[in-house]
Amino acid sequence: MTTVEFLYRCPTENIASALTLRPDKIIFIGNKSDKRENIYTRFIKSKSPSTKTEFIYTDTSDLYNLIDILSGIVKNDTQITFDLTGGEDLLLTAMGVMVERFKNITVQRFNINQNRLISWQNGEKTEKDTNASLSVEEQITLHGGMIIKNTADEIILNKHTAPVIDALWSVFKRDKHYNTNVKLLQRALKLDRDGRDLVADISIPEFESSERDDRTSDWLIEFLQFLKEGQIVDSLNVTTQSIKFSFKSGTAKELLEKSGNILEMMVYKTAATLKNDNGVPHYTDLMRSVIIDWDGKVGSNKTGDTKNEIDCIFMKNLVPVFISCKGGDIEEAELYKLDAVANRFGGKYAKRVLISTNHGKDEIAAAYFRKRTEDMNITLLENVHLLTEGEFLNMIKELV
Repeated sequence: MTTVEFLYRCPTENIASALTLRPDKIIFIGNKSDKRENIYTRFIKSKSPSTKTEFIYTDTSDLYNLIDILSGIVKNDTQITFDLTGGEDLLLTAMGVMVERFKNITVQRFNINQNRLISWQNGEKTEKDTNASLSVEEQITLHGGMIIKNTADEIILNKHTAPVIDALWSVFKRDKHYNTNVKLLQRALKLDRDGRDLVADISIPEFESSERDDRTSDWLIEFLQFLKEGQIVDSLNVTTQSIKFSFKSGTAKELLEKSGNILEMMVYKTAATLKNDNGVPHYTDLMRSVIIDWDGKVGSNKTGDTKNEIDCIFMKNLVPVFISCKGGDIEEAELYKLDAVANRFGGKYAKRVLISTNHGKDEIAAAYFRKRTEDMNITLLENVHLLTEGEFLNMIKELV
């Protein structure tokens, strides 16, 4: 069986046949400016090694030229399916002529949002669900980028680390100064005299001399008490001269390395545990702290090499969700970064989501900020730390 794809702006539409039909051959037709042979050929080989590919570049502004090309393909192949999921207007117009001329050809259209395939042959319509899906890495690669692995920033989610995330999330929800306190803790740890990985011994006089405000040691002690109550640290011992404590686990220490880690990990953890009624994971793939190289060529270190980090990217079959998690003040530039990355690597089907706690804006600024997110088609979810567990879960489930 041969399928024909019409090259257009959206890579997800262009590889619909490779994901749903596994044909013997795929013929891509498009304008000469649509050259993506290497990306599509590598992707198709990874999905269906036996599928061959052919690329026909032509003038897509010449209707009769397109009709001649399509007619030639039909005459040379008896089993052929034309995919109408993407394509320029005149290519689709030419297909209307083809359907009229050749009654036995099959045409199909893929509903990417619903993951359903609709096909027509001899006037009969059939429709079915598919299991087509892309991984986060495949999504980025198809759009010409590359994910840079960063194991140093990776917090593994498993049955041992999940309770630690929940415990620190409880601290986060009750501590209004969490972000500031985490930064305070990190400054204190730079003065650690113990040297062991999970144990800290901090001189109070040395710490106070390095801080502008003489109340910082009291704030640090109060935060550590919060963490002890939450079973994030233990063996907390405070004297007039020192603060000694130990982290309960390596995960606890890693989560506290950056103030944004806990919101990001809670979003990721919730999404990872979500299942549909039939027990199938709600999201088909997930990644956090995703560093994307824009040109897909890592290692050149050349000036101007564009990279961006996105807090979380989820895939629901073929629909990507780009998520920015912010636990404090949000600059308007964050919206433009999120929008730019989602446009470049998500295309027309990408969802853009900004998940925040207290964004630090007064009511006038907040109203303007909300309008800006609406205009940019970004879903803004505010004050998520005030949600119950069930509300938080439903929020993540309803992202797509």
